[in-house]
Amino acid sequence: MRFFLLLSTLLVSLQSQAKLDDGLYANLHTNQGDIIVKLAFEKTPLTVINFVGLAQGTKQFQYSNRKTFLQRLKVSPSY
Repeated sequence: MRFFLLLSTLLVSLQSQAKLDDGLYANLHTNQGDIIVKLAFEKTPLTVINFVGLAQGTKQFQYSNRKTFLQRLKVSPSY
């Protein structure tokens, strides 16, 4: 019985492992389950470097007092 339980657990765990291509991936844990995201280092290297540094704790988060693009937009009163 133990052998069958061990074998079934092994088969389920092997099936749950995704076959991923070579590359850099992030595993995001949510309350709805895990999400595996492939990071596009070739297209956006600075974004990936910042993301990995913040995720690993090797990069310090810096808050900027500068206004974002959306904060600078002004809405016309007549609109």
